[in-house]
Amino acid sequence: MANCFNHCRIRSPGQLIVAQEEAYAIEGEEDNLDQEVIQDLESQIQQFRYNDPMDIWTHLNYSDEAVMTYLPDLDEFIQDHIPMEVDNAAVEEDDSEALPTIPAAEAQQMIQALEIFWMQQENREDQIMRTLQQMKDKITAIRTRQKVQKDIQSYFDRV
Repeated sequence: MANCFNHCRIRSPGQLIVAQEEAYAIEGEEDNLDQEVIQDLESQIQQFRYNDPMDIWTHLNYSDEAVMTYLPDLDEFIQDHIPMEVDNAAVEEDDSEALPTIPAAEAQQMIQALEIFWMQQENREDQIMRTLQQMKDKITAIRTRQKVQKDIQSYFDRV
């Protein structure tokens, strides 16, 4: 606005600086402006004899400058950016599934199928074959522990 007044030669730069200092020196009035400065500006604008003279307050209090945005306080900012532990615990519980029960006989068939698969490969490694043999031995031990010795009477009751 000061450049506009300087360009139109309404006031000299020195007068504008003094007027601005006076305007911001008085507190408590609307937008900290001196009423005398406003009246002086209005009288100078009326000297141009425009049909529709501009309103000083419209230009000094531009409506878009009065628009305010919402600024969250520190607590709200922290809550938005730190995940809550309670929610994570609930999600973990909901995602858990019971593992299906696989019988030892089925596991042994899978190991035999893997063993056949690795034997068919051109670049078969001995380490893989040894690991498969160890797994077969462990499954056999599990199957042996699952077997329960029965007496003759219970055997014939079943038949």
